[in-house]
Amino acid sequence: MEDYVFEFKFNHRKLRRLRHSIVSVVNPARRVSQTEAANAIGISQSMLSRYERGPFFPPHDVLERISNYYGAADFWEEM
Repeated sequence: MEDYVFEFKFNHRKLRRLRHSIVSVVNPARRVSQTEAANAIGISQSMLSRYERGPFFPPHDVLERISNYYGAADFWEEM
C-alpha cells in the first residue's frame, strides 16, 4: 500500500474575496470592512489584515471562528 502525502496551504486571497462579498450590517450600501469583520470574529483588524495578505496563518480556534462568520470552511488549496 502506498502512502500519500497531501500538502495544503491557506488561501489568503479567498479570505479577502469572501469579506468583499458580504454587505455591511452597519451600512448596507457598502461591503463589510476589515474592522467590522475582525470585531465579529473576535480578533484585531491588523491580525485579519495579516491573514488576508499572508503569510500569517490563523490558529485553529480563529480559523473556526472565521469559517463560522463567513459561512465557509474552504480556505485551503492543494499545493
